[in-house]
Amino acid sequence: MLIEGLRPLCLVLANRMIRLVPGYPVYFSDEEAQKILEKAGSKVRVFNKHMDVKDSNDDLIMWKSDKGLCGPAFLIAVDSSNAGTWMLVQDGGDWLWIHESKVI
Repeated sequence: MLIEGLRPLCLVLANRMIRLVPGYPVYFSDEEAQKILEKAGSKVRVFNKHMDVKDSNDDLIMWKSDKGLCGPAFLIAVDSSNAGTWMLVQDGGDWLWIHESKVI
């Protein structure tokens, strides 16, 4: 199973340190993936291999966060699953996953 961080995150699993970052999914066995999903909860997500990757970076989005209004950022990819629609954006040098409920 491919797991990806919704923001940069370090995990310790079976005496090894694993860094998860948006846009770079890491493969784990189903057993390891379930442990990660239980421990990290809303900080990670299962990566959908069939997401819609944008051909160009012409789309800009804005979103709400705890810091207030964020963006604009370039829309890189869109992933729809049973957890809703997530948008991968590039905000300066950072890659972030933004849930559809936060997009303005």
